[in-house]
Amino acid sequence: MKKKIRNRLLGLLVVSLALLALVLGATPLLKAQKEKQQLAEEEKKFAEFFAWRNQ
Repeated sequence: MKKKIRNRLLGLLVVSLALLALVLGATPLLKAQKEKQQLAEEEKKFAEFFAWRNQ
C-alpha cells in the first residue's frame, strides 16, 4: 500500500516538474515575440508619420 502511494506521488512530482520546465522554457520565447510585435508596430507608426510629413 505504501509503495503505491509513493509511486503515485513520485509520478505526480515528475509531471509537475515537467510542466514547470515547459512553462519556464516558453516564457522567454513569448516575451521575445511580444517585443517583436511592439517593435513592428512602432516602425509602422514611424513610417506613417514620415510618409505624412514628406507629403
